[in-house]
Parts: sequence; C-alpha cells; structure tokens
Amino acid sequence: MIGAADRRSRRAAVADVSSGRLLRTVRVGRGAGLPAIGDADTKLLVADRGDRTLSLAPVDARSRTRIRHLGARAPTAIAVQPGLAVKIGTAGPDLLLGTRGPDRLVGLGGDDDLRGGRDLDVLEGGEGNDRLDGGTGQDQLDGGPGNDRISGRDGSDRVLGGDGDDDVQTGQGDDRIDLGAGNDRADGGDGDDTTIGGPGNDQIVEHGLGNDTLLDGGEGDDVIVGNRGTDKLVGGPGDDQLDAGSGSDRIDAGPGADHVLTGTGDDRVDAGGEDDVVVGDIGANRISGGGGNDQVDGNSGNDAIDTSAGDDVVVGGPGRDAIDAGSGDDQVRVADQNTDTVDCGPGEDTVFVEDHAPTRDRLTRCEHVVPVPAEPGHDLGRPSNVIFGTAGDDVRIGTDGIDTIITGPGNDQIDGLAGDDYVDGEDGDDVVHGGPGNDDVHGRKDDDQASGDDGDDRVTGASGDDRVSGGPGNDVVIGSAGRDVISGDEGDDRIEAIDGEVDRVSCGPGNDSALLDLDDVLLDGSCERVVR
Repeated sequence: MIGAADRRSRRAAVADVSSGRLLRTVRVGRGAGLPAIGDADTKLLVADRGDRTLSLAPVDARSRTRIRHLGARAPTAIAVQPGLAVKIGTAGPDLLLGTRGPDRLVGLGGDDDLRGGRDLDVLEGGEGNDRLDGGTGQDQLDGGPGNDRISGRDGSDRVLGGDGDDDVQTGQGDDRIDLGAGNDRADGGDGDDTTIGGPGNDQIVEHGLGNDTLLDGGEGDDVIVGNRGTDKLVGGPGDDQLDAGSGSDRIDAGPGADHVLTGTGDDRVDAGGEDDVVVGDIGANRISGGGGNDQVDGNSGNDAIDTSAGDDVVVGGPGRDAIDAGSGDDQVRVADQNTDTVDCGPGEDTVFVEDHAPTRDRLTRCEHVVPVPAEPGHDLGRPSNVIFGTAGDDVRIGTDGIDTIITGPGNDQIDGLAGDDYVDGEDGDDVVHGGPGNDDVHGRKDDDQASGDDGDDRVTGASGDDRVSGGPGNDVVIGSAGRDVISGDEGDDRIEAIDGEVDRVSCGPGNDSALLDLDDVLLDGSCERVVR
C-alpha cells in the first residue's frame, strides 16, 4: 500500500501498489488513527490528523514505518515505487500468494504452498513437504528439507531442492538446479541449464530445447536424459543410465556399472572403469570403455572405440570404424560391409569379419579370425522407451510403461497410454493425450488440444489458441500465450492463465485455484479461489 493523509478532512488514501489502483479513503481520528487493510491483504495503513503522520506496515511484521510531514490537501493521485513484498508463514501449513511485483515468501514449518507472480521472486519453503511455484521471472526457489514440488516456469531460475525426494520443473530460461540429497526428479525445460543431483537415485530429464552446460547425477543410481542440444552428462558414482538425446554430446558415466545410449550427433563417451554397456547411434562417436568387461555397440557412423582392459564385446556397426580392444580376451564384430581397422591388443582375442571379404579389414594382434555373413548393427538395449516423430503428420502411441514421446513439425496425434509419461507435440496443430498416470503433457507451438487423464498431471498448451484439460486428478493446467479454453476437471487443480490474452476457464469439481488476467472469463462458478 501507499497513501497520503489530509489533516482538514481527516481522511487518508489507501492504494494497491501492485495494480496502482486507489482502493478507498478512510476517515482518521485522533492519536494513532483508524487502520485499514487493502484488498491484497498485504499492508496495514494508519493515519494521524494531528501531526500529519502516515504509518505503513506489513501485516506479518508487526512493526510500522512512520512517515511525517505529508501535504495538507486531499490526495488525488498515486505514486508507486515497487519494492519487495515479504510474507512469512507459520509452523503449520500455509498458503502464501505473491503479487505482480517482486516477492519474498517464507513458509517456515509445515506443508506449505508458495506461489510467486510475474516478477523476480524469492521463495523459501522451509521444513515440510512444500509446493513452490515461482511464476514467470527470474526466481530463486529453495525447497528446504522435505519432499518438495518446485516449479520455476519461464525465466532463468535458481533452484535448491534441499534434503528430501524433490520434483523440480523449470521452463524457458537458463536455469541452475541443485537437487541436494534424496531421490529427486528434475526437468529443466528449454534453455541452457545446469542440473546437479547430489546423493540419491535421481532422474534428470531434459525434454526441452537448449544446450545444457551440465547434467550431473552425483552419487547414486541415476537416470539422466539429455535433449536436442549439445549437452554434457555426468553420471557420478553409482550404476547410472544415461541417454544423450540428439546433439553432439559429452558423456562421463563415472564409477559404476553404467548403461549409456548416445544420440544422433557426434558424441564423446567415457564409460568409466567397471562393467559398462554403451550403445551408439548414427553419428561419428568416440567411445572409451575404460577398465571392466564392457559391451560396446558403435552402430551407424564412423566410430572410434577404445575399450582398454577387460574381456570386452565390441560391435563396430555400419561405418568405417577404428577399434582398439585393449588387453583381455575380447570379441570384436566388424562384419558390416565396410573397411574397419581393428587392434585386438594383448590377450586371446576373436574377430568376426565378412565371409565374402575376409581380408578387407585391417586387423592387428587378433588371434582368431572368423568369417561370418554380413551382420547389421546389434542394439544392446536402451534405458528408456523413447518415441520420436517425423516432419509429417504422425500418430504415436506409447506403452503401458514410462514413455517419452516427442514429435516434430506436422499435425500430430499422440497418446501416452498408461504410465508416467512425457508427451510433447512440438510444432503443428496437435492432439496430445497423456493417458492414465502422472503425466507431463505439452502442446507447444500452434493451436493444440492437450489433455491429461487419471493421475496428477502437468498440462501446458504453450503458444497458440489451445484447449487444455487436466482430467481427473490434482493437476496443474497452464494456458500460456494465446486465447485458450482451460478446464481443470475433477480434483484439486491449479490453473494458470496469466499471459495477457483473454482465456476462458472452468475449474471443475474439487478445491481449485485459478491465477488469471483481469480480462479472463470464468465459464462457471467452479473455481473456489481466484487471483487476478
């Protein structure tokens, strides 16, 4: 709030700083004056007619800032200087809502719900299983101890998960995420992100665009999935699963029996010193197996493979490959209709070549040479079920397990079916359905239909005039840019439609909250709490 007092009429003006609106004038009396609380319920104002004093204080702080020597005329205008709105919770569960300006929300103890706004916010969950949503803007989000759910959305955010099993999702922007101890899950979204896992079995999945500086799982058996940019993936100690995605990536699996899947770019892989599995893809990969009994499949592309010590199995795959099997009793397969260079190294080694061209490959220190019919590349397995689309109009159906489905340009139809899926329509007028499970559903560009199903889903329409529905469950439904029709359906839903466009919103049955623009239209009275 901000205001001015008139000593003759004994009135003071009360205004909302966040919107710049004059809320009311209040009559003041002798002494400390009569108090008034604005509609935003954030500031308390008292005025004194005798010495023309106006006192302004945050409700939570129980202290006053006294302002003297105000003008003698009645207030006619408002001057606003944005500051940091501070709200502090209690030892129990709190709901703290920010403003359209910069906020600091502190939850303290209890299972708190902290929601920032459009500006640069600082959210601190404290102890408890908290839910933090920074909104748009470059936010600082600290979950503290407990199993927290943290959403950064747009803006370059800094996130601290703290101790506990946390779920972190950020959006567009160059984010830095430090998950801390616990079995955590993180998706940095679009932008050049840095994500560090810490002790625990973490899942770090980068589904968005961007060149991620570092995705580091830390200690524990981690699952790390890169995106379509140029990423650096570090597994750390533990038996990790790493999927580079597309782009020319660098992968350091670290200590442990790791499973590594390269992408469609030219990747560099250091698998570490134990019994690792490395599966290449199209692209010219450089793969180092280190010590241990490794299984390496270069697949398509002109690959350079060095497995070092151990009894290794190496498949060159289609392409002109250079293989150094190192010491140990190794098996090398290069029967792929290309000219390969193989140094079997010390040990009792066997190399398989094509029977109709047994002398085409350049072989060194290979004790046993076995001619066989030409072989295709041998996939040794993938750490997850990943389904991609094409440049056309695709129909992609998932499985009853955990799927990642990403299509491209074109008007696509996607159904994730059962399981906790990530479904992304990308460009085009898409119909995107998550299916039963706790899904992450994105329509992306153009005019999409995006929906969840049974489960606690996160559904985003993104740009375009979209129809977005959460389905049964406690969902987060986000319209983003465009004139959207948004439905929460059954469950305790959170609807976010702050985008400057006119959206049409229905919350559905349950205890729901909606964050809306002033001009958004409520289709019915099903939203229990509305913040504009």
